[in-house]
Amino acid sequence: YLNSSVILVTEVLKFSLSSALLAFEIGSFRLAMQAFWIESRSNFSEMLKLAVPGLAYTIQNNLILISVDSLSAAVQQVTYQLKILAAALLSVVLLG
Repeated sequence: YLNSSVILVTEVLKFSLSSALLAFEIGSFRLAMQAFWIESRSNFSEMLKLAVPGLAYTIQNNLILISVDSLSAAVQQVTYQLKILAAALLSVVLLG
């Protein structure tokens, strides 16, 4: 499999599930897509703010799949779990 295709399929599935849940909440798929379109067009600056963590998440997923291909299982798992420790340390440093 290609790493990029795994990421693409994952993102398409997340968008499909989110769209289905929004359609269920609103009551119509057409109205849900209209609401999505209107919100994305009217709050473009807010959408750009969400694009930054989304892009970082996509890059992280690609790097994880590359590490799965390149490293042994034990080394990959240890380095993957180090992100929790790094996040905790950075939150302490940045948040005081």
